[in-house]
Amino acid sequence: MGTSSTTFDVRGRAAHAPSRRRGGPQARVVTADFIGGNNPRGQHFHMPKKTHKSLFSTDEEINTDKPPQESASAKAAPEPEADEPEAETSKVPAVSRGGGLLVSNTLLAPALMLVVFGLLMFFRYYVYDRVAAGGVEAGSDNSYLNMIVAQLFIYVIPALLYLRIKGRGAFTRLRVRLMPIRAIPFCIAAFFVMLFGSLLVRTLLFYLVPGTILNEANSVQTYSQSANGLLIILAAAVMPALCEEFVFRGIVVSEYERNGALTAVIFSSLFYACAHFVQGDFASYVFAGVILAVAVIMTNSVMTAVILHLAWSLGTLATDGVFYHVLQASQSVTLFMFLLAVFTAGSLFFMFYTQENFYIWRAYLGAPAPMAERPKNYVYAAVTAILSPTFLLFAGIYAAYIIVQMRT
Repeated sequence: MGTSSTTFDVRGRAAHAPSRRRGGPQARVVTADFIGGNNPRGQHFHMPKKTHKSLFSTDEEINTDKPPQESASAKAAPEPEADEPEAETSKVPAVSRGGGLLVSNTLLAPALMLVVFGLLMFFRYYVYDRVAAGGVEAGSDNSYLNMIVAQLFIYVIPALLYLRIKGRGAFTRLRVRLMPIRAIPFCIAAFFVMLFGSLLVRTLLFYLVPGTILNEANSVQTYSQSANGLLIILAAAVMPALCEEFVFRGIVVSEYERNGALTAVIFSSLFYACAHFVQGDFASYVFAGVILAVAVIMTNSVMTAVILHLAWSLGTLATDGVFYHVLQASQSVTLFMFLLAVFTAGSLFFMFYTQENFYIWRAYLGAPAPMAERPKNYVYAAVTAILSPTFLLFAGIYAAYIIVQMRT
């Protein structure tokens, strides 16, 4: 006799029928109408048992001829006693539930930013000036090599020391994993949002502080004067994407996400914008930082932000010359701003559409929510992050730096 199999009729009801395959493994026979196809004749096709179970069974097994048998280990396992406490099943670490530990989180992350900010100031106003005094010009190959080495000292070394102090479990929270392939459409849309959106923000700020933005054109000209394009890409695109995302979207987001997703996005974006020392482009860096942080949280991979950052840096290097040329021609600014607004709105719509599809795909696979950690009190968590002594110290130092720069 053949092995039994389960047949589903058009309405999805199970009925048992003998299989035509003798000696073959047990299979499930499913009609095409049951899975959404058009099958007026009720034709059947065989599906493997594993595939059938993953598609149609939920919490309970679909009834089969043979009842499920318990394994030997399950039979041998003793039942828990009545007074024995149940094991902790929540995936949220205990650190996200305790108020005191939330405070310690918001103390350490701004402290790391203070170290990074201090190193940036040191390299910007001491090392670079001494290198320039030694005869190294701004657009030469040696200047780009100095930039590469400086980024390692500014970002990578403090970050590694920070992880060493935090302990072994800190690195596992950084989301250092490959980007999901299903996130590629979202990344394409997010790239155009970052590119057109940052240009739109800078164009709007042109009417408020035109001198500050136009003065940045000198940096673009120094990039174009270098003969070695590979060094430009490595120093101005590849290294910033790796180092900055490892710190801002890796460490800072993972620390502040215990205070809520919105807190993590805002604080990582503010720290990221402050690290660039560009007053005219501060808002555009905040805008780009928000997109990058959302991409990391959504895809659960910091490599998504690395790829987006790299593409955005290359796109900015390619379009900055045209951008400053349009700003200098006042007759073209209004039309340019309108086109940027249209392109940004279209890119945002496509980004939200691909983001929704990505979440549907994750839900179909039964994947957990991207933000598994949620504080009990969002207001308390946000206020704790704002009133952190190290963050207030960082904000005071940066405000003093901006005041000094405006007066000089």
